[in-house]
Amino acid sequence: RIIILGVRLVDIHGVDIVGAGRADFDNLTLQTVDQCRVLSLRIADDDIIVGNQEGIGDLTLCRKGFAGTGRTEDQTVRILQLLSIHHDQVVGKGIQPTKDLQRWNQDGSNMKAELEAAGYEVDLQYASNDVQTQVSQVENMISNGCEMLVIASIDGSSLGEPLGQAKEAGIPVISYDRLLMNSDAVTYYATFDNYMVGQKQGEYLVKALGLEGNDGPFNIEMFTGDPADNNCNFFFGGAMDVLQPYIDSGKLVVKSGQTTFEQVATANWDSEKAQNRMDTIIAGNYSDGTVLNAVLCSNDSTALGVENALASSYTGEYPIITGQDCD
Repeated sequence: RIIILGVRLVDIHGVDIVGAGRADFDNLTLQTVDQCRVLSLRIADDDIIVGNQEGIGDLTLCRKGFAGTGRTEDQTVRILQLLSIHHDQVVGKGIQPTKDLQRWNQDGSNMKAELEAAGYEVDLQYASNDVQTQVSQVENMISNGCEMLVIASIDGSSLGEPLGQAKEAGIPVISYDRLLMNSDAVTYYATFDNYMVGQKQGEYLVKALGLEGNDGPFNIEMFTGDPADNNCNFFFGGAMDVLQPYIDSGKLVVKSGQTTFEQVATANWDSEKAQNRMDTIIAGNYSDGTVLNAVLCSNDSTALGVENALASSYTGEYPIITGQDCD
């Protein structure tokens, strides 16, 4: 699967983009937000509609549907012409957070192979979820004369100095999946509709538990990812916008009482940290045989931690668990 960023000449400054469903690139609606013209784009599933091809310089690129950004936190991002980006991956010189998750490994190798077959030189590196390693990788790529950087950051606020070096050297920087924060060096921001991801997780729980037709109550616990990953605000926010009315009505009960983003965040998306927190929740709320009906997990690494805790200390009926990334 290849995802193409196909947005032209758009300045984004402190903008919330609201997607409007999958659309063909040639038939999109412009919205005016904060006096900026912003294309509203969304990928609703894995199907990508291929439009016409257009050559830019030495690149032949396809125009396709693309997911809208979330809030840019008062950054200015200029999106110019067309850019080919593989699902969660790199063009030119690129850095990914970790090889511990299948999504990064599989997409990295696929994109590297495709670009090399097309005659491009690709330097793909993983940072083992270590911020300083990623900082060093970016700095080394810049000093070695890279012509473009694509970065899926570990901590979106940690790369200010090397990003400044990239800007000074005239190197385009693509912030992929996770927004690079507090920097004016970002040339492109490419992401999915992370709010919709959260909505879909919440909607699945509503359907699986039968909340529309059953009075409940049903017990639920919640896990999201790293506080430094801007996407988590959208994953969790989208899910809670769906689930909160059922919590307010009493159909869903969070026995741990942990419902705020700060309470449910998991540093570094770490499975062990999620497991430790879930162990504590089980011991304090479900060790007496109380049934846990569902666990909202923003991704598969947090879900894995929850599953490990359930296997070791929970004896009740197995809950419904959400996730993403196919790990």
